Amino acid sequence: MASKSQNGSSRDGAIAAITSDINKYMKMGNVVFDLGKENPLKVKHWFSTGIPTLDVCLRGKYFDEECGNGGIPAGRVVRIDGESGGGKSLLGWSILSDCVKKGGIGIYFDIERALTEEFAGKIQIPEHGVIIAPHIKTIEKIFMASQVFVTKFAQLDEIPPHGVIVIDSVQSMMTEDMMADEEIIGGQNFGRKAKLMGEFLQKLLPYLDQYNITLVLVNQLRTNINKKTPYDDDWIVPTSNAQEFYSQIIMRVYKSSTVKVDKIVVGQTLRVVVKKSRYTGPHKEVKVDLLFESGLQNEKSMLDALKALNLVSSAGSKGSKINVDGEEFTFKADDFKDIYRSNKKVQEWTIKQIESTYNNGSGWFQADQDLEGKDIINAAKKGDLTGLIDIGIDLENKE
Repeated sequence: MASKSQNGSSRDGAIAAITSDINKYMKMGNVVFDLGKENPLKVKHWFSTGIPTLDVCLRGKYFDEECGNGGIPAGRVVRIDGESGGGKSLLGWSILSDCVKKGGIGIYFDIERALTEEFAGKIQIPEHGVIIAPHIKTIEKIFMASQVFVTKFAQLDEIPPHGVIVIDSVQSMMTEDMMADEEIIGGQNFGRKAKLMGEFLQKLLPYLDQYNITLVLVNQLRTNINKKTPYDDDWIVPTSNAQEFYSQIIMRVYKSSTVKVDKIVVGQTLRVVVKKSRYTGPHKEVKVDLLFESGLQNEKSMLDALKALNLVSSAGSKGSKINVDGEEFTFKADDFKDIYRSNKKVQEWTIKQIESTYNNGSGWFQADQDLEGKDIINAAKKGDLTGLIDIGIDLENKE
């Protein structure tokens, strides 16, 4: 009987022989690999959403010297769903901006024509490295332009290390038939957009992986009028079947509450729920403030996380304190922002605490799935009936 080591050697030899023969037979270069020695699907670059706590929930960690910090993988499909005005475009721009800052290039299909100079300045969009496409509106032409974008990588003298394509939004795309059909709305176009979306993603996916290009699909949520049970989703996403199949990451953005200063609304708190991630488990969430004049504010989210981890203690009349590798920082609640922004040591320590706690199975980031349906109800009880009217819920009979 062969020894254990001999069995291992025999198996390794068989794998090497089979791998070599398949590659020779296919005449397409290397198309199969020994996973023990090489993984061609390893993500080579990562981008940040602009929210470090969200990056941790998407990837399981944030810091990575080899592949870059962040939670969005290069070469994959990412979907961002959300309500109108909920920060979807901002997340898309944050991913694209981080890609450009790390040496890549990006193209933004602004189908909704939402980008203004004021908005670009507030969220600090890079002036160079971004292509804007506000006039391409049909799914066929967007696919053609995307193909040109990805295949051009191979023809450049210096190939960029990675890229990002953002389509904002999928719901706003039309088909060529819809553009040509000026008199009739609907008609023969029913279902064609969803079919084209599946073909679009199927054909584009190999290029994304080959050239480390991330495709970000921004989606407007629509009310699920066919909801029959309390367990059905309150929302639907048009053409979602194809997107769900090909997406590695799916996020959903909810408007949670307003941010006020002296009774004046200056922003809103966002709940970002991870619906799907190939790198960690789903149903994780983070909350972050979005100020209308200055964009995302991570500091409150970070402080909330540290409090949940019992890493913030009382400093008496001085407020609160944290101990960062032996160095003590004392602050009032409103002053944590200044300490966090001005001290890289505090930033890295805070994110590392969140990383380690995430991997130890702490529940502070677990999404309350019941809240997704109740957000509208709670808003309605406070006087905001907009969402309630949209989904047709009888408030009196809803607990």
